[in-house]
Amino acid sequence: MKTFSLATAFLCLMSVGTTVASELDPQIMVPQEIIVREDASGNRQVFKVSDKKEVSDADSAIKAIDTFVTAENQVTSVLAENELDRTTSTEAWYYYYTPRWYGYNYGYYYGGYNYYYRPYYNYSYGYYNYYYYRCW
Repeated sequence: MKTFSLATAFLCLMSVGTTVASELDPQIMVPQEIIVREDASGNRQVFKVSDKKEVSDADSAIKAIDTFVTAENQVTSVLAENELDRTTSTEAWYYYYTPRWYGYNYGYYYGGYNYYYRPYYNYSYGYYNYYYYRCW
């Protein structure tokens, strides 16, 4: 009977430990890359990429577009960086202007941490320009 109780207690402890670890680890929810789609009028949409794709040529750019530029991956609200977004929200997407990188860059506040994205590739496809950003 003691063996059964100890084994049951151990399994319960292990399952709780696994759940707690996954809930506390902010890396699980943070996209490693994003794709920004811009139309001819300058309107931008942001799409999450679940893992690093290392887009480096036309073929990999199109493959990433076909895979990740979907309604499910779209970030619905991206606001200009401000104090409210970064400190009171559980998570918030924002953009900020940096002269060093010549334009708007994107950030993600999640779990008490800020994650910043830097552009590394761009590609024109159809009627859109696509910009690929990597988390750094």
